[in-house]
Formats: sequence, C-alpha cells, structure tokens
Amino acid sequence: MKSKETEKKLVKHNDIGELRSFKQLSKINLNFDSPRLKKAMEHLGVNKEELEIQDRNTFCLPGLHEDVVEIRYKHFQRRLIDTINKVIEHRRGIKAEMGRDINRNYTRESSKEMLRSK
Repeated sequence: MKSKETEKKLVKHNDIGELRSFKQLSKINLNFDSPRLKKAMEHLGVNKEELEIQDRNTFCLPGLHEDVVEIRYKHFQRRLIDTINKVIEHRRGIKAEMGRDINRNYTRESSKEMLRSK
C-alpha cells in the first residue's frame, strides 16, 4: 500500500514555488510534456537531461576521494536548483502572457458583439 506522501510525489505538476533547498529537489516531479514547460526550456536552451535529478552514486568514480564526490554532488544540486528555478520562472512568464492574450481576445470579441447588437 502506498502512503499519501508517495502518491503526492507521483503527481506531475509545474506550478511550484522557488526551490531553495536540496530537500525540495526530491519532492518535485516536473511534467515535461507540458507545452509551457517545453516552450520555456526551448527559450532558455535547456535540455530535459539538465533538469533530471541524479543519484549521488553517479558522481562516485573509482579512486575518487569521498570529499571530492560530495563537492561535485553538492555543486550539481546547486546548479540543478538554479536551472529549475530559471525554467519555472520563465514558464510563469509564458503563462501570464498567455493569460493576458486570452483576456485581450475575449475583450475584443465582447466589444465586437456589443457593437453588432446595437
């Protein structure tokens, strides 16, 4: 049986706040099929692979000291948080612009309807 926390983690969504800690990385699950997220990634030149969380073991190489592995992993996490925040912020801008366009179009159509009815 899955816990509520596990079920929440499986939900894909992109309306998230700014990431500020490493712990938050484990809780996000971006929907890469979203048109707005795709557009934001394209505008910023970010690939899907750049937004994927990697396990610490990815940074373990034979003969590499644990401290170096830890430094590389923490650097990766900071860069990942920064990249995710940039993409999500750009996505918010795209969403806001689309909302303004919809409102403008609705207002224009309403004005035309009012003029026709006179």
